[in-house]
Amino acid sequence: IKIFFFKQKTAYEIGVRLVGSEMCIRDSMETLQVNRKKIEKLSTVLNNSRIKIFEYLVDEDTLVVYNNKFHIEKTIAGYMDYIDNKSKIHPEDREKIKQIYKEAKEATVEIREFGEDGDIKHSVLEFTKIVNEDGKLTLIGSTRDITEQRKQEKKLKERARKDSLTGLYNQVYGKKCINKYLNRKKPFDSCGMIVL
Repeated sequence: IKIFFFKQKTAYEIGVRLVGSEMCIRDSMETLQVNRKKIEKLSTVLNNSRIKIFEYLVDEDTLVVYNNKFHIEKTIAGYMDYIDNKSKIHPEDREKIKQIYKEAKEATVEIREFGEDGDIKHSVLEFTKIVNEDGKLTLIGSTRDITEQRKQEKKLKERARKDSLTGLYNQVYGKKCINKYLNRKKPFDSCGMIVL
């Protein structure tokens, strides 16, 4: 708070300004506390849903990753080179993700990444394009880990293929396998098949 003393001002006028400034500060503190509570709530949601927020600065080729409290977790300059050389993104998905960054387009894409233990992790990335106050193009995005969801889907597909009592492949899946084999087989090759 800056207090300027002029010879013309009375003590009453100075006191009113100080009280007004104090009320202003108190209001700002209350607003700040409300905003902190909102950030804490949002942080909890992001944490529980395993969502990470990031932004890609197109002109600077820089990726900024935020933690769940919206503080910068890491900054990666030269991100296009990073994708090719140091990224954990699966090699088959790298070109797809680089294309989105290069074109700076809004999109939703699923990618695979190598986890710490070498397992493949599935993630969904969602991008939104914005122009900053200074006129620079930025992609704001979120990434969500869907590995558990993919594992559950795989288990359900496997259950749908097998008979629950015997554990053998069911009739529908058996027919698919036979048709697949017959379509791959050369017409005049000999083959044998047992159908129960």
